[in-house]
Amino acid sequence: MGLDVDRPGIGRQIADTANRYGVDLLNVLFLTPLPGTDLWKKMEDEGRITADRFPEDWKYYTLALPVAHYQHLDRDEIMSEMDECVREFYSLRGIVRRVGRTLPTMRQPFLTLAGNLSYRNNGPLSRNVCHEFKRICDRLQPTPPLPATGENLHVFEGHTDAVFMIAVSADGTKALSGSLDGTMRLWDLETRSEIRTLQAHSGGVFAVAISPDGTRAVSNSMSSSLFSDDGVRIWDLETGDLIHQILFETNSTSIRFNPDGHTFFID
Repeated sequence: MGLDVDRPGIGRQIADTANRYGVDLLNVLFLTPLPGTDLWKKMEDEGRITADRFPEDWKYYTLALPVAHYQHLDRDEIMSEMDECVREFYSLRGIVRRVGRTLPTMRQPFLTLAGNLSYRNNGPLSRNVCHEFKRICDRLQPTPPLPATGENLHVFEGHTDAVFMIAVSADGTKALSGSLDGTMRLWDLETRSEIRTLQAHSGGVFAVAISPDGTRAVSNSMSSSLFSDDGVRIWDLETGDLIHQILFETNSTSIRFNPDGHTFFID
């Protein structure tokens, strides 16, 4: 379900067609774009893939969740169509009719009954999973852009020396600042408050970056005979803990994550 030709009413249409052709078991899936397919390329070019925070969103690509924008059905509509399809096909009246149809020929009536009851009982569970997925997607809707007025909306205070570098999370809700005072500060851009301070380097922090999933950060301090912690440090932003330190001489003032979130570049 979810083809470009599908419109409101497709759920009942699928159920009615399956009943008319004497189908014993019906398993309807959402049209799901998979990487490397023409469908993926088409939907990606049209900006229709909604579950696109990879790699964490891969868990939703089960064919049982609407992970894309469909041509004539929004997320609520296609979920309602799926509910209607399952309820109509696996109604008690429909199950009795299908089992009765198999009895004269003994075409596995007990298997038909068990399969139909299983799909019927799983309907509410699938419905709840879809609605939970919708709630997750709604919470992750991008923050509307701020009006381009040039107005100073807020001043974040806390550093005791000049701020040299700032990184913003991919979802636009958090910012990480690196200062010559040797600290990094994580800020909540929605509440305009400080989340935590990280004692990053004994010298200044000259480069910072946030991983695509917003859970980790890397920082860099310039090489100097005055400091003993040259190199890059990797941080857990959720706890503020230092995960790993890579010691080497560098004068870089630019660092960035690879889109996969597992590697980073130092320019």
